[in-house]
Amino acid sequence: MEAKVRYTPPGKMCSRDFTSADPKIPWEELISTDPKVKAAVQRKKDNSPSAQAFDLEQGGVIRIFPNHIERGQTAVMEFTENSDQTSGPEKPRTLWSFSFQLANGPVGERVLTDHSGWNDIGDPEKTPEAFPPPGS
Repeated sequence: MEAKVRYTPPGKMCSRDFTSADPKIPWEELISTDPKVKAAVQRKKDNSPSAQAFDLEQGGVIRIFPNHIERGQTAVMEFTENSDQTSGPEKPRTLWSFSFQLANGPVGERVLTDHSGWNDIGDPEKTPEAFPPPGS
């Protein structure tokens, strides 16, 4: 099994210099607010080759399932950690991010690009886990 592990600074991401093993989901479907479309998109994501090959569990435990990675595919993992590990209601911030994707074939050299949504932690109503109570 081939793997590329990339550590990137906050506010940056690696360019997608590979062919994804996952099916392409049209942008219109990804941004749709229609519950049926959103459910279909989630099913596509849940059944994708990448989703079958890894699981990110509570507490940040990453499990990789090599039996779901085919010969010639590469596991691509990208980790980003904020050097300032403080967050709270008065200073909400992203502490870390992780992405995993299967690539068909080789993966090119790392090229960093800006990640404009890096510190966008979302809506506290929709993502309460991004807004832990004080002292947690």
